[in-house]
Amino acid sequence: MMMEVDNDTTIPVSDASAVNANIPYIRDKDYYFEDESVILLAGTRLFKIHRTLFAKGSPLFQTMFSLPQDAATQEGQSDERPILFHDSPQDFRALCWALYSSPPEILAQQYPDTVDISKMISIAALSLKYDFRTLMNWALDTLELLAKRPGSFIAKVKLWSRVGRIYTLAKQCSRDLLLRRIEEDWLYRISVGEPHAFRNALIVAESFPEHRAFHGKAYYSHLKALKTFSSKAPETDIRFIHEVTSVKNDHLQGLNDQQKTRIQRGFWSLSLIKIQLLRTPRLVDNPACVTHARGCVPTWREWWEDLHNEAECKEKPLEDPGEIIEAAAKKAIQPLKSIQSPCDAFIRAQVQKMVEDFSGSLADYFMIP
Repeated sequence: MMMEVDNDTTIPVSDASAVNANIPYIRDKDYYFEDESVILLAGTRLFKIHRTLFAKGSPLFQTMFSLPQDAATQEGQSDERPILFHDSPQDFRALCWALYSSPPEILAQQYPDTVDISKMISIAALSLKYDFRTLMNWALDTLELLAKRPGSFIAKVKLWSRVGRIYTLAKQCSRDLLLRRIEEDWLYRISVGEPHAFRNALIVAESFPEHRAFHGKAYYSHLKALKTFSSKAPETDIRFIHEVTSVKNDHLQGLNDQQKTRIQRGFWSLSLIKIQLLRTPRLVDNPACVTHARGCVPTWREWWEDLHNEAECKEKPLEDPGEIIEAAAKKAIQPLKSIQSPCDAFIRAQVQKMVEDFSGSLADYFMIP
């Protein structure tokens, strides 16, 4: 018996040897062609597509379609015995759309008012999975172009699940610009306490080990949102940490035990670094400078003290280690007073290394494997 559901045709499967005899598969209304093709199944959706079109764009499909099959059990020749794909129907429809679309439909994706972001994400994901290299680059280029435009990229994407998926695709495909735009937007939203931003960052970061650096930055941004570093710390006493170790219980609501441990450990480690940075860090020896100990080191100490004094004068004291290092990096752009080459360049390099070391160690501070 045949029945219509949302313009798609439901196929009752009675063959016990089929993929699942108890599930009615639905013929896709747009991508089930009646001419000589191959039948694929994604979810509960049947697609009958032209194998030459798919094989032309994907070495993986080309290999799959060239494999010999037993004529008696040949897959892809009937609705009862389709080739099974472990993808959502929505994703596979997007891939079909990309392969069958007209030029005006493709061109419309280049404009912010007509781009279908969800479709571009699906195309990028399945193109990466099935090695449609040209399609993958086009979809990611389209998303990257949108990310370059003014305004929040995350606001344009709208759903956190999509944001996480794009972020992971950008990481896997080494799309550094797209990755950076998403990360900056995401971390800012966490740092200002936007609801759901932190929780969704943890969901994505904990699912993919390659997001380890982002994982640490997310925890650090959450601590900034909680303003946990605003307590005035004695410069020579670490006992205050016991009083604020604080990341208070109400700040840990909704986190599991492992996440609570990580955020408390990270707070402890960063608080110790804050104490060190409230004092002048040691200036690394420079064998090329003959006046290093008697000239450059005292000037460096004065320069670091000025860093904090200038912030205090502006009534914007530097309250967490990341802010201190960021302020030092901005200050080091200008020539250092009374310090001549080679120590001027030497100190700039040390400040830059402090920035890199801090950012690169955040995951360690929060015990992220």
